[in-house]
Amino acid sequence: MPEALNSFTAFQIGPETPKSLGIDEVSSWSASDGELWVHLDRTSEQNKTWLSEQSGIFPHVVDGLLDNATRPRLEVINGGLFLTLRGVNLNEGSDPADMISLRIWVEQHRIITLEREPLRSILRVAESVQSGHGPQSVGALLVEVLGGLTERMGPIIDGVSDRLDEIEDQVVGSDVFDDRSELLTMRQQVIKMHRYLKPQAEVVSKLRGMQPSMLDTLQQHALTDINNQLIRYVEDLESSKSRMVLIQDELSNQNAERLNNRMYAVTMVATILLPMSIVTGLLGINVGGIPGAQSPLGFLVVCLLLLLMGLLGYWIVRRCKWL
Repeated sequence: MPEALNSFTAFQIGPETPKSLGIDEVSSWSASDGELWVHLDRTSEQNKTWLSEQSGIFPHVVDGLLDNATRPRLEVINGGLFLTLRGVNLNEGSDPADMISLRIWVEQHRIITLEREPLRSILRVAESVQSGHGPQSVGALLVEVLGGLTERMGPIIDGVSDRLDEIEDQVVGSDVFDDRSELLTMRQQVIKMHRYLKPQAEVVSKLRGMQPSMLDTLQQHALTDINNQLIRYVEDLESSKSRMVLIQDELSNQNAERLNNRMYAVTMVATILLPMSIVTGLLGINVGGIPGAQSPLGFLVVCLLLLLMGLLGYWIVRRCKWL
């Protein structure tokens, strides 16, 4: 499969063998010629000019297709459908959560898609069209694009959930999980994906409820399945967000407990040593009259006295069940 499509790619689709079209042929296309799919690189100045001057699309629709606003949405404009969608970024070296925007304009016999970066789902659809086994209508192509976008989200979202299972086992079990940076990265990914996936599920739900004329009964059923899958992914992301908060709270509690245990141990040691510190402090003052100062056994007596005081302090601490 190629890494990316050409800047301007167009196919005439239908029951017959799909036909690749150039920009001049697309400009002279009419609905009587059959179903048409045009895919554009949104960054190309030539494509912007074609959209504005030769596509025959209403100017405010062109503005929407080229607008930098990327939140998933669906609008009905003069009988056509304008959609903004998002797909996971599976390009090499990219973060899947940096989701790629896809703009779509759908008419009864023509569909135009625009992207800024390559999307695997679009590449897959183009490959199936070129092989002659792809969608043969505008409605079928729209559903296949939506299905491809949704399908590729599954492994990413399931991977996050599976990794959270492992982290939970470590946190709850005897293993120590100290990689807070991994948890933070996962949390950022989930927030990014949820930000776009929830409105995208609403877009598909709205599209399913509209029952546009370019979708037949089978495609409507397929759209229902896609909608259900998106709802499940949104619920999984919301569940992952909640689980991450619980994991973070548990890690904080464990750290606080470890710190308290250490501080408690230090306090008990200080309690046991405090009487000895008082005695050694008194014996260390530089004045006359210190007992045993002239006796050769004085140091031994003091050491034994300190040992007894330490044992007595330890016994008192144990007796009071502080240890």
